Amino acid sequence: MKNVAKHTGNTFTHVHMLQRYNGGYRIRTGCATLKRFTSVEVKPEHRHLFGEDGEGIYHSEIFNTIPEGAHALCKFIEKVCGVPCEWKP
Repeated sequence: MKNVAKHTGNTFTHVHMLQRYNGGYRIRTGCATLKRFTSVEVKPEHRHLFGEDGEGIYHSEIFNTIPEGAHALCKFIEKVCGVPCEWKP
């Protein structure tokens, strides 16, 4: 099980692939980033979420809090890659 909590590096949210945006937080990631994080390719049926060619960036809806965004990120990763993850800061 992967942990999306990030304790090193330059990050405001301390969550991989979660960025501050317009007073809230959103998931911002691409297929290559997900592969580096999970070691698994994005499932073909979900590549359309990353643009027509599947090489773009996915931006989610805006979440009010970091925990909301982190839990949504875990669900998203499990959906598109099939890898279970958790948020344990």
